[in-house]
Amino acid sequence: MSITLNNFEEFVNSEVLERAKNYLDSGSVTEVEELYENDFTAVVLGTTRYNVNIRINNKSELLTHQCNCPYDFGPICKHKVALLLKISAHKKNGIAFQKGSLTRIKEKLERCKKEELLQLLLVLAKSNSSTQNQIMFQLGLK
Repeated sequence: MSITLNNFEEFVNSEVLERAKNYLDSGSVTEVEELYENDFTAVVLGTTRYNVNIRINNKSELLTHQCNCPYDFGPICKHKVALLLKISAHKKNGIAFQKGSLTRIKEKLERCKKEELLQLLLVLAKSNSSTQNQIMFQLGLK
């Protein structure tokens, strides 16, 4: 059985769920962005700042989930559950998240003309040797 936005609460114990709800209710789930479609990132404020990333598919199934906390007592930590609660509530209510920088870049690039894209790539390649090497690798020139 896969974990989804509709059933994730079944995969966590009641203490984890209660703590996650407390994080959500106290406004501790911050800086939420949708990096790409169905790829979410957030900072959950607990003992420290926890970086959480969750990616779901079009069926709302959990594809990947990451958190930098040390929790290893079950499939999903309270920080991930808090973000899942927020994602689930937003989707149920038709509320969109702030678009992440990669989404905004992608949308802008889709509107650029070929000449503008070429100019941008050349400027980036010229300004940073690592970027230049990455572009050469992606083009099969290295």
